[in-house]
Amino acid sequence: LVGLLAGPQVGYSGVILYLVAYVAMTVGAFSIMNMFAGGDDSAMTMSRISGLAKRHPIAGGALALFMLSLAGFPPTAGFVGKYYMFSGALEAGETLLVLIAVLTSAVSVYYYVRVIVMMYMKEEQASYAFKGSRYAYLAAALCVMLVLKFGVFPAQLLHAVKKAAIF
Repeated sequence: LVGLLAGPQVGYSGVILYLVAYVAMTVGAFSIMNMFAGGDDSAMTMSRISGLAKRHPIAGGALALFMLSLAGFPPTAGFVGKYYMFSGALEAGETLLVLIAVLTSAVSVYYYVRVIVMMYMKEEQASYAFKGSRYAYLAAALCVMLVLKFGVFPAQLLHAVKKAAIF
């Protein structure tokens, strides 16, 4: 909503940019979470994440990247999306709204970093099956590439969303 209030030129392109980044971050995170065995949501617990980075370092690293991107840390697509959207809202004079958005983003950092702490700093509580299909690994790898590419080299995506926002 921050981007929508900023107006059609900068605001809408900021929304599109963040949506592209958000899709890559969430699809990647859920593809990793999908690798836990279990046919229902009972497999999705914080205790299952504990020690993941030691058992499966690549999957743990990918999930950590997605969490950092969701929190808005550089050099990830989440940072670029939030920065572009917030700067557009500032240009539109929505200072109070941006301040509230930045504060709520700061609060959300706790929840995202908590997942990383569980993966890297907590001991595994029980041994859980963790295996994914080729498609889950492919989705996670593609999302890692997108999150890093759009975080480090965002110019191509910025150009595309500016053109898309004109229509």
